[in-house]
Amino acid sequence: AARLLGEQSLELSRAISDQHTEAFSLWSSGMLIAIQGNNARGIPILEQSLALYRSLGDKFGQATVMAWMSLNNNDLKDSKAHLFESLQLFRELGHLSGIAICLSELAHRTIWGGDFSSPIPWLEEARELHRQLGNTLREADVISYYGLLAYWQADFKQARGYYEESEKLYEKVGHLLNVAWSRVNIAYVVLRQGDYQEAKKMF
Repeated sequence: AARLLGEQSLELSRAISDQHTEAFSLWSSGMLIAIQGNNARGIPILEQSLALYRSLGDKFGQATVMAWMSLNNNDLKDSKAHLFESLQLFRELGHLSGIAICLSELAHRTIWGGDFSSPIPWLEEARELHRQLGNTLREADVISYYGLLAYWQADFKQARGYYEESEKLYEKVGHLLNVAWSRVNIAYVVLRQGDYQEAKKMF
């Protein structure tokens, strides 16, 4: 239903030559397709939106679209490049939420790339910004990334502590999907510690 509305908005904006709404409609359509798992179709639409925002000199639009273009985790280098560019624009604009989200997602991708030192200052800044903004959900995301970092460094006790902390925050805001993922991550920690029966029960 959301995609249908986005397509209607795109059609109307083009009919009246409203380029700002056209760029927004392209972002909306591309984003919705990408988050449903079809990056091959969604990313090119986001690229159209980005090109239009650039021609309009709209930095906020550019930063927003590039952050969503980083969804393509199959190419970590490309994903991080989009996030770095988005981060730079959000810093120029002083957009704290955008800065914090880019920092935490950069950290996430960098951890997956095997770099366990670079993400730490990004996570610290992101967590502090989310606290300032009162964004508990995003702060929980950052804490779960701390857990991931500890997990891949084989500090399982610390990893579990972070995952349990993030689980409590996700419960606080009612984000049940991420509550479940926190429990999955704790189960992986227990598995790596050798308690197979407990891990099986948790899974």
